[in-house]
Amino acid sequence: MSEHRSPETINQGSAQKGGVYILRIATVLLAIVSWWATAQGMKNYVFSTNWQSYLASLAIQSILLGLNFYLPTFWRYTSSGLTKLGIALLSFIVLLCSSWFSYVYIVQRAYDESWNSTSQLLVQSTYRQELYEALDYSEEYDEVLRGSIGSQINSIYAKAKDVEAVEKHSIEPFDPTADLDKYANNTEFFSSREVDSAIQIMENALREDASANDRELAAEQLLLIITQIESEIDTLKNDIERTDAAITSAERNLRSAQDRLTNAVEGQDIEALERAVDSATQNYESQQARKREQEDNLNDCQTALRLLNQYLTRLNISSGGSGTQISSALRDIQSNILEGSINLEDTEKKVREIFEQIQASDDTLSADVTTYQELMNEIESFIRSIQNYSLVKASMQTLQGLSGDIPTESESVWKEQWLTRLVNLKSAIGSMPSYIGTESQALSAYNRATSMNNLDDAIQKYIFEHNVADQALIYFSTPYRSLAIFSLVLALFLDLAAFVTGFIIDVVDQHQMKMASALQSEALKDEYAEAEVEDRIPLSPTARRYIYLIGDYVKEDEHFYYQALEDGTQIEVELPKAGFQPGFLVETATQFSLVEPQELIICQAGKESADGIYHNVRLQYSDDILYIKKDNQQDFTYLVSEFNDIPVYQVRKNDCILGSIQDIPPQLWNTAIVALNGRGTHVAAIYLN
Repeated sequence: MSEHRSPETINQGSAQKGGVYILRIATVLLAIVSWWATAQGMKNYVFSTNWQSYLASLAIQSILLGLNFYLPTFWRYTSSGLTKLGIALLSFIVLLCSSWFSYVYIVQRAYDESWNSTSQLLVQSTYRQELYEALDYSEEYDEVLRGSIGSQINSIYAKAKDVEAVEKHSIEPFDPTADLDKYANNTEFFSSREVDSAIQIMENALREDASANDRELAAEQLLLIITQIESEIDTLKNDIERTDAAITSAERNLRSAQDRLTNAVEGQDIEALERAVDSATQNYESQQARKREQEDNLNDCQTALRLLNQYLTRLNISSGGSGTQISSALRDIQSNILEGSINLEDTEKKVREIFEQIQASDDTLSADVTTYQELMNEIESFIRSIQNYSLVKASMQTLQGLSGDIPTESESVWKEQWLTRLVNLKSAIGSMPSYIGTESQALSAYNRATSMNNLDDAIQKYIFEHNVADQALIYFSTPYRSLAIFSLVLALFLDLAAFVTGFIIDVVDQHQMKMASALQSEALKDEYAEAEVEDRIPLSPTARRYIYLIGDYVKEDEHFYYQALEDGTQIEVELPKAGFQPGFLVETATQFSLVEPQELIICQAGKESADGIYHNVRLQYSDDILYIKKDNQQDFTYLVSEFNDIPVYQVRKNDCILGSIQDIPPQLWNTAIVALNGRGTHVAAIYLN
């Protein structure tokens, strides 16, 4: 049989072969470049020696190159979903390893000269952004606190006026009679003289003709007596501590004397031991009595101190009242705040003194103290506002000190200096008070933790050192990520371009295979144009004769005659002996014998053709290709390329069904025979059982 092709077909096939050859060369070149880039990306990161990275990269590229050329073929010949999943997973892992390490190497080279200056600019940008946001926060918080403090002062003014009214109606005439009997004239009261002096001072200061100077002098005298009592209290506390030590020592001496007396030997003179016990006992009891006396004196001093503080509060109320004094102090504080020259420490001290004075007034007056309690709550809130205002002012001063000129240092020292700046800014932001109000949305939106985290990120990304893989990821998180994107695209191109060429090559191969199959089909049609046709399927003669025994034999005159099927026709065949079982037989020379398994061989140069004989197999025909799946295989494999019009004889029990190659059922066949034509160049028929 001869094949006739047009010059256009020949030229087209040659051009396709040349293009495929060039694509394969390009794929190999890309694989070599990717091998080098992948190996460089692995060095000093995954492996400790260079040869390991080169071998690992070579293995990756070898697998990748094989997948580039044959992935479509592997995928097409694989019918198992699990196997396809394994192929896809292998392709993804190998592609990921190759492209990632190639990207690591390429992006290092891309940023090699510029990253130091770029990272310095990024640090400066983060520093400025967080610094200015913190300054805006502190300045707005300062304004909010100024308004809040002003409102609180006005409220305290109003409460102070109420306190003045309460004091005017609550103060009772000074009557020292009970205090004279209980304390001043009681000789057993330790601080009787101090109380007596204080009563005389109060009587003199509260007489009707007493002046304001007399009351001020009385207040100073009371403060002197209070100071004396406080000093006496400190002295008594020290004496009690020393007495406790003496009691402990006396108890130890008493226990020792008792032990010596108890352990005295028989006949020993114990008179001296008994005197020692008596002396130790007297000393211990005297120390106990001294402590009780000191504790009683301490209680008397503390009682006298409370009494004199009440006298002093009553004297202050008579001099104008705590409400008047509070109003005066608040005017000073408000004036300082408006002038912008407030002394925060002194202001907080004054407010606390007012708070303590209100507490003392609460204990002294006999009237309803609700107004005092409200004023105390107002002043307590005012103290917190003053403290926050103090923190905000300190933060503003610190931040303003950090917002000076931002110089650009040399490459060798800029990281150390900028690390110090960032740490100082973190400390300043962390010391700012948190805003817990609801009036300002901008203050509520500011988050100190977020700002500090941003500074930590800048330190971690742009100042600390990283390995090459971490650094490659950092490039993507910066505004200057264009080079990183380009490097990744280039790394993917080295590997994905080869995959694309692999698919192109497969498409060309499939096209050429279809063209060859079409030419073979036309040639066979010409060769067997005169053949008998049944159901429009050509009955092509095979090189060897196959029959299928279907029944028992008949013996006549030492001859054995069997019923058989040949190409769908029932015949009678003579065999040399009895005992043949149902199945296929092949005629060799002048006799029939059982078929033996053998591989299909198409006639080629230097090789003889051979029919394909298989047991326990499945066949599948698709796109002019016959596939086979043997019992020890998981997937279908290529067997032969043929056109559609090949007769297929399916023997089922005693019947034979004639069909076409494209109608082969997807079932397991006990025996499958692929029979070639007389010249061994094409499949002439297929027998199945």
